[in-house]
Amino acid sequence: MNQSVNPNEANHLSERDIEDLLQTKQDFSDGKTAARDWEDIENDLNKEYDKAF
Repeated sequence: MNQSVNPNEANHLSERDIEDLLQTKQDFSDGKTAARDWEDIENDLNKEYDKAF
């Protein structure tokens, strides 16, 4: 599965943020990271969002 991110649609994310998200997705697909509980992921996303705004 090959997906790309349109920077124009993700205007609140930096280029680095997008690269990190895509790398995390690739690492998971390659079996380099373990699955995480959704609550942990949501908490991390909320923390990053709060830092950005």
